[in-house]
Amino acid sequence: GNQCETPLARVLVTWRSNQGPFQMYIYHERQLGGLCGVHCLNNLLQGPHFGPGDLAEIGVHLDQQERALVRQATGEVGTGAEEYNVDSSADGGNFSIQVLSVALKRFELELVSSRHPNMKVAMKDPSEATEAFLCQSRDHWFAIRK
Repeated sequence: GNQCETPLARVLVTWRSNQGPFQMYIYHERQLGGLCGVHCLNNLLQGPHFGPGDLAEIGVHLDQQERALVRQATGEVGTGAEEYNVDSSADGGNFSIQVLSVALKRFELELVSSRHPNMKVAMKDPSEATEAFLCQSRDHWFAIRK
């Protein structure tokens, strides 16, 4: 995929446990422009797996599929220039939840809404519900991992 030319940080974390000191490195990409969707996935996956072009390609493909479905359902042949899954502005990094979901499927990971009926019981204790969460607040994507 497209490697992201992003300021990277490799953070060394050290702590003590009953079994002595423990160290590990955490991969982290700092925010660059409007590419929080890219950084969110790479931080979640702990490596530079996606670049902006990778997610934009997924978004364009999803937009084409959606336009085809609308044309099929309505019979309208309009231009259908609306783009819902990828931001084509100069910053070009505001990707839809559908784009992030398709990208994670490449790693055999499933993105499930915390509000999905199947998650009702698990979300009574979110810390035990899953290994990670993708969150969006004020048009900004970020990942929370165990």
